[in-house]
Amino acid sequence: MHLEPLYSFSATLSPRPIGATPDGMRIDVRFEGDLDPDGRLTGHLEAVNFVTARDDGVQLVDVRCTITSPKGGVVSFKAKGITVPAPDGSAVVRDAATYQTADGDLAWLNHTVGFIGGTADLRTGELRLAAYTLED
Repeated sequence: MHLEPLYSFSATLSPRPIGATPDGMRIDVRFEGDLDPDGRLTGHLEAVNFVTARDDGVQLVDVRCTITSPKGGVVSFKAKGITVPAPDGSAVVRDAATYQTADGDLAWLNHTVGFIGGTADLRTGELRLAAYTLED
């Protein structure tokens, strides 16, 4: 088995602090951007990341997203994972995603798990991510 590239993109983060909750500090972070046109999946991505920062500094990630393909097909996906901020304001992102679509051309995504990794610059709000699938 090996990882195959699925898509990559860059976006600017738009955080909205919610505040201290019983589970930790909550921040909702919106972002959107165009997927790299050379990827297996292309189109425009729009997302909200419901972040909960734990006392140990790890941020729990709960992303809800849609991707609209160039032909108008819509893919919904959920991703969960962690972000680990560093003292310099950078952060490493690690997520796993599942996808849903009714679009026949994109139906292969309905049985795909994406592994997403990348970086976020929490000072500038710049996000860079790449998604991969596990193939035989």
